[in-house]
Amino acid sequence: MVETRIPSMRHMIAMASGWGGMVFLLSAGTQWFVYDELMNDPGGMRIISPVIAAIVTTVLAFRLQNRVRQQRIAQFTRLEIIAEMNHHIRNAMQVISYQTYTANAEEHGRIRDAINRIDWVLRDILPMMSKPAEQLTTRGVDTAMPDGAEIADHLRKARSRGQQR
Repeated sequence: MVETRIPSMRHMIAMASGWGGMVFLLSAGTQWFVYDELMNDPGGMRIISPVIAAIVTTVLAFRLQNRVRQQRIAQFTRLEIIAEMNHHIRNAMQVISYQTYTANAEEHGRIRDAINRIDWVLRDILPMMSKPAEQLTTRGVDTAMPDGAEIADHLRKARSRGQQR
């Protein structure tokens, strides 16, 4: 099953901390068993290694979850763009399909407008789909790339240009 939720920052921190805590407990327990039980060395608990292992695990788990989050955001953004394209192209095609039964000049103007609308969608919105997933969002990637808000702004501007035609 495909996960449809985008994890929150709080959830990602909790999951990463949970993994780090599990690694800490596992490595501390293993050290206790090896040193105290097997080697009979009651030299005290050696805590630095489990702490380092837990910190490294927490950081790596968080980075992995953040990467998955970025991919989901990019995927949802692409799906929004596809839905927007689908809406405009279907509406324009519906006008064209209904107007083929009439032969007056006013109807041909509607057909021309519908063709221009399809051209607008293919020219302004479709090129956004060719961008790599990393360029569709900036959260944690690179601030020079457009984020979801910039894409939404681009779609609003493109929509207003399409309605002016």
